Formats: sequence, structure tokens, C-alpha cells
Amino acid sequence: MISRTMVKLNFSLSKRIIVISWLLTVGLVCLELSDLFAVIDFSNMFFIGVLIPLFMLVGFYLFSIEFPVVNKNIVVIGLDLNLITRKLNLFSIIFFALVVGEFLLEGYVPIISMFQGQAISQFDFGVASLHGFLMSFGSMLFTGWFFVFHIKKDKKALFFMSLILIFFVLVVTRKMIAVSLIQAFLVAFLLRGNNKFILKTMVVFLVFVIVFGWIGDIRTGRELFLSLSHFKSEYPEWLPTGFAWVYIYITTPLVNLVNAFQISQDPTFDFSFLGGIFPSVVRGYLFELNNDPFGNYWQISGAFNVGTGFMPLYLSFGLLGVFFFSFGVGFMFAFIKYKLNNFTWFLIYIVVFQCSVLLIFNNNFFNLNTVSQVVFSFLFYRVYFSKSRSGFER
Repeated sequence: MISRTMVKLNFSLSKRIIVISWLLTVGLVCLELSDLFAVIDFSNMFFIGVLIPLFMLVGFYLFSIEFPVVNKNIVVIGLDLNLITRKLNLFSIIFFALVVGEFLLEGYVPIISMFQGQAISQFDFGVASLHGFLMSFGSMLFTGWFFVFHIKKDKKALFFMSLILIFFVLVVTRKMIAVSLIQAFLVAFLLRGNNKFILKTMVVFLVFVIVFGWIGDIRTGRELFLSLSHFKSEYPEWLPTGFAWVYIYITTPLVNLVNAFQISQDPTFDFSFLGGIFPSVVRGYLFELNNDPFGNYWQISGAFNVGTGFMPLYLSFGLLGVFFFSFGVGFMFAFIKYKLNNFTWFLIYIVVFQCSVLLIFNNNFFNLNTVSQVVFSFLFYRVYFSKSRSGFER
């Protein structure tokens, strides 16, 4: 007999988070805390920073005209929580077996080697391509366990979540820590029942900022990072550098994109922006790789080489490609919400939600480390222990 647990998903404000994230980024740039921003025309920044989320909204609402059900703010769903937990147990055993195997194969732990003063790079750690899939696998499991923990307050779920985060810290990947925590936040956001969620979010975000800065200081060094950031005023000694890291990481990508627009170099009209979705072992055979990722002509600084998730699209197809992709993201966002009728589609919705929000500085739709969570989500659906393969049922 299948035991069902009824769960209420609150989709109100979901698509607005994406719009708010872009407008907030525009506002942070307008603070002009860094001398790096002096090269851009702020009217261009407003033009690009506002039109990108606007096209996303157009794509979403055009889909909702044909399928108005996607506009429902509250959806109540039944799920087999025991089945979901058993699947998470199985996949977690596989994941940690692969983790241990990779550490044994490589013969060292990146963060420990860094503390010992060894000149190593975390980007060289791990089996080519497999390591990226492994990090994606861990992020998907973290999201699933957080879902279980949020509903059942299961200590085992909290234990597995902690182990996954420890793995990310050991291999010095702030990105996957950020992706996992953001996806957990989005799960909690959909399951929220009262306004206490906002206060909890603020506390979690504060902890995240501090940890993000701590790891950043290990990798780069506090003084070097602050000198590269060119803040107009001296950064306070008492303030964790995580706030500076977050500010620079959020703002410089948009400024880089605007700078590329102002330089007005002709588009290449190729498909090199797709390179990130292919494993590294075959990527070089399909695309011409950039051997100097920190030497792009559009960078406002040689240290910050990201131009939002739209820079590769802009380089290939100009602003037309940027706005067309923005429209497609909004349309896809609505489509996946329409399909959300089992746990797999719930996980996929969270991944697409995360990718959409993080477009302000990176395109995870074309990054194998993150988007391959969709593949693992479908695998989650296919592996079953009873006649029911679906964790959800409307």
C-alpha cells in the first residue's frame, strides 16, 4: 500500500524573483562602489538590464495564454515520501562510493593541500568529465534530501546534506555550494507557509556570504582580491570579505556585458556558446577553446572574466540572441511548471529555476556541472522499488 503525503506548493512570486534579481543587480551597479564601473554608460546598463527580464516575462505569459493553469499560485500534490527516501538512500550510497574512489585515485584532497601551502589548482582535481557529473549528482541529491528534511525534519536527511556540502568544501567548489544552497532555498520557497521564511532566509544568506568569502580568501587571498576589486573606499577590516565577493560577483558580469555592447564587435554567428554542455574530453574536438579565459576584450578587469549568462550568446548572435534566449527561458519556465506532476519534474523545475536566477552572472543552462542534474532527475524517476515510479501525484 502506497502512503501519500499531501504537500502544498506555493508558486506565487516565483517568476518575479527572476525579475527582482536583475533589477537588484542594476541597483547594485548604480551604487558605483568600484572604480571598475567607470567605463560603462549607465543608460546602456538600464537598457540591457531591464529588457532581459522583460523578455522572460513575455515568454512566460505567452505560454500561459494557451495553458492558463501555469498561472495557478497554489498547487496541492500527493507524494510517496517513503519511495522518495529509499531512492535517495540508494543514490547517496552510489555517490559517496564514487567520491571515495575519486579521492583514492587522485591521492590528495584539494583544500588540505592548499592549507599545506602546495601550489595546486582545484580545477585540476578529479577524473575529467566524471568529476563534473559527480558534483552535479551531489547537488541533485542535496536538493532531494533538503525536500525530505523540510517535510519530515529527518536527521538522516540533514546528515547526508552535510556530507555533500563537506565534499564540495574539500574540493574547493564555491559554485556547487552556491548552486545547492540556492536550490534548497527555492525548495523552501515553494513550500513556504508563513512569513518566518523571510527571516530564516536572511540568516542562511548571512552564513552563506561569510563562508563564500572564507573559501574565496583561501583560494585568492583577501588583500589580493580587494586590490583587484578597486573599491573607491577602503574596505572595513571588521566586515567579512564575503560581502565584497558577493558584490563583485553579482555586478561585474552585467558591467562586462554592457561593456561588450559598447565596444560593438561583430557577432561570430557560431554555436560556441553550447560548449559547456559537452564533457571536457570531447569539448576540444567540437569547439575552439579559449586558452586565455581571463584575457577577453570585453572585460573591465583582467581578474573578472564573466559577463552574465548571456555573454557567450551575445558574442555569437548579438543582442538578438540575448533577447531571444531570454524569451525562451521564460517560455521553458512555464512549460516545466505545466509538466510538474511528479518528483522528477519538481526537481527539474528547481534546477531550471536556479539556472534562471543565476543568469545574472553565469549560464548554468550550458554548464554540464549543473544542467546534468536534469539527467539525474530523470534517472531518479526510472529507478523504482514498487509499481509506483512517480513520487508525486496530482
